[in-house]
This record gives sequence, C-alpha cells and structure tokens, in this order.
Amino acid sequence: PDPELSTETFIERGNQILVDLEPDLQKRGWDLDISEVWNQWQESSCLIQKHCTELPTGLIHADAWPANIKCQKEEAVALMDFDDCCYEPRLFDLAVVLLEFSMFESAKFDTGLATALFSGFFAAGGKLTDLEQSLLLPAMEMACALFLEYYIVQEPECFFTLINLNRLNLFADSQKRADLEARIADCLEQARKGKR
Repeated sequence: PDPELSTETFIERGNQILVDLEPDLQKRGWDLDISEVWNQWQESSCLIQKHCTELPTGLIHADAWPANIKCQKEEAVALMDFDDCCYEPRLFDLAVVLLEFSMFESAKFDTGLATALFSGFFAAGGKLTDLEQSLLLPAMEMACALFLEYYIVQEPECFFTLINLNRLNLFADSQKRADLEARIADCLEQARKGKR
C-alpha cells in the first residue's frame, strides 16, 4: 500500500516532539534542562504562526540536508528521505537548507556557501518576500531545535547533538543573532545582485 501523507504540520510536529523530549531525557537519566530550547522554539514558532496566512505554503521536504541529497560530480541529482514531508510555509525548506549547508557540521556561518545557495535558489526561479526573509532566522532556529531533539533521542552519542546545542546558543545570544541576521541579509543582497 502507498504510505499516507501526514497531515501534521512542521510546527505541530515540533510542539509534540519537544513535549515528549523531557520524558525521553528522564528515561535516559540525563540531567539536561531543555527549558531554553523550549523557549526558543516557542518564540520562533509564535512569530511564524502570527504570519502563517501571509506566507506561501505547500508540501515541504523538511529534511533537506547533505545526507539526503545525492550528487554526481558537482551537481545535485536527487533528493531522498521523504518521511518528514509535511504541509507548511515553504520558508521552512529554505531555512533547513540554509542551516545545514551554510553551517555545515558546525555553528559557524559560511557566507560564501550561503551566497552560493541563495544564488542557486534565485537562478532556479525561487522567490523570497521581505516577510519570509525576516523569518528565515526564526525558522532556522526551529529546525535546529527539532534536529537537536532527534539526535538526543535517536542518536545521543552523535556529534550533531553538540553542534545543534552550539547553534541554539548562537541564536540565543542577541549580539551574535543580530550579526547573523545582517550576514544573511548581505548574502541575499549579493545573490540578488548576481541574478541581474
């Protein structure tokens, strides 16, 4: 039989995952305070939900990171692993890709990779409204919180757990967050100039 597409949204999934995280941590005997992760998720998701009706929405992949993209030579030829697909603002797919490619296996933002990503996005006909641009960082933060939960529960010894904790710490620091927002805006401007 064909698998059924989940009607659960990215935000609903995240809310449930984070509610379930504390009992999972207790079962493992981990003493990890997730209140800051929960607060970051809540602030970002509330901001995006406030504007949900204004955002282009559709079916999203929700897990497009390097391990799920097959390449031949220097060209992406296939996208795999569709079990996280859901219906949500399309902004989330761009945020996940930006998070996982421009901060590849680290909490450091690579402006060259981000500019190249945005250049390819625009060259392929992608559009990004001012509102979507203003919500990119909160969407990245939400994706990061979900990935952290996944690695804590599914692969607790994986180094991605620490990477996502470091990323969330970066997003929580107001000065570093403002710097990252400015760098993302600069990358977008450079990519748009290159498109013309």
